[in-house]
Amino acid sequence: FKMIPALAGLETGVITPNTLIRDLGSYTKAGRPYAKCWIYGSSGGTHGAIDVATALAVSCNYFFYETAYRMGNAEEGTTEQCITTLNEYMAAFGLNDNTGVEIGESSPMMATPAHKERSIKTINPEATQSQTRWTDGDSIRAFIGQSVNNYAPIHMTKYIATLANGGTRYKMHMVSKLTNPDGSTAEQVEEEIENILELQPENLEVVYKGMNLVTSGTRGTLRNIFRDFPIEIAAKSGTAEEDKSRSSHSWFVCFAPYDDPQIAITVLLPYGEISGSPSAVIAKEIIRDYMGLNYQPENHYMENILAE
Repeated sequence: FKMIPALAGLETGVITPNTLIRDLGSYTKAGRPYAKCWIYGSSGGTHGAIDVATALAVSCNYFFYETAYRMGNAEEGTTEQCITTLNEYMAAFGLNDNTGVEIGESSPMMATPAHKERSIKTINPEATQSQTRWTDGDSIRAFIGQSVNNYAPIHMTKYIATLANGGTRYKMHMVSKLTNPDGSTAEQVEEEIENILELQPENLEVVYKGMNLVTSGTRGTLRNIFRDFPIEIAAKSGTAEEDKSRSSHSWFVCFAPYDDPQIAITVLLPYGEISGSPSAVIAKEIIRDYMGLNYQPENHYMENILAE
């Protein structure tokens, strides 16, 4: 998810490609309970002073908490402005609409003040306005994909495909054409553009760089999985928390090859957050097969010689 707030911050000028934000571990500006960077919660460490590409590579929560706060906060009376801006970019990437596939699909849920209020009142109809109002704490968590964000893999793939091609969002299809019994084409499904995002090329490039560093950088979160892999890719892993008594959901998104995107992939393993990044391993095998790395030509000549 973090590529969207990265672009939102870059496009609005809240951050630049060279902006350095120092990860202090626990983020206190947005009130209690204090949000923490994942590395601080797991080991007490921090990522230090990093730019946006590195923040994507190491998946630094703190960097995006601060980006959210700079975009709008209660002290400046701009909390609503912060989430409204993020929502605009989320919607532009299709995270507020059905994808268009020719089978039934559940609608995505975008983290908005209205969705927060609805979710809380579903559980507690008597909830007060102070309990349902949107806060800075909600904003910073929405910026890393938490809050009431809720998507299926197909929504994420549409967003990643849009990102990979530079900002053109297409309606998704599972059907390319309908044919008659004699094999002739009865109906051809044409490409349909839903939206074209006007994104600055330099901002796209820094986000691409960060995604590439995830798999190839010296600090990348998935560098061990893709070490020596012959195809460069741009990727991001994710963890979706749902049930504290079970493992979290394991997410992985990517496009490949990095310098000439041909395929966008999302892998979700429900309750699959274990060591070894299994979602990334599955995607790696999909790329390997799609790009023909598993192809083994048959040596009919040798078979004929042996038969003789």
